[in-house]
Amino acid sequence: MVEHFNKRKHLVNLVEFVRIYQDENFYITRNNTRIFIKDCASLKPLLKSSCEVLVYTDGPEITGILSVWKAKGGNVKRNYIKINAINENIGDKLLSVLFWNRDEDFYIKISKYSKLLNLLRYKNFRFFHDRGREWLLRRIKWQ
Repeated sequence: MVEHFNKRKHLVNLVEFVRIYQDENFYITRNNTRIFIKDCASLKPLLKSSCEVLVYTDGPEITGILSVWKAKGGNVKRNYIKINAINENIGDKLLSVLFWNRDEDFYIKISKYSKLLNLLRYKNFRFFHDRGREWLLRRIKWQ
């Protein structure tokens, strides 16, 4: 089941999830350095900077997380997504709930070899820029 993150209810299980299921695409950037989300210390800045966090729960266990944060560069404002899920099915459910509830453009920076790349294409994310080993994908609202 997809739920909004609740610190009191989900934090312990979420820390356990990111410790076990580390993903090269699940990181935050501070001072031009990537900090991979793999423990409580690295998870806290992600949660603090996110305007929305969804988790997929299977009983008490968490098997996926999606976070959204707003970034501003010059006059451009963008909604970025970070997602970590144990499989495409859970990633699909997290993205579906997000898109049902928010009608905005979204961006995601992801490895060209990510296990979720086909899912993102299916969810109408399209190539926007090449970032070397990664692509910046964009999903325009109402697509």
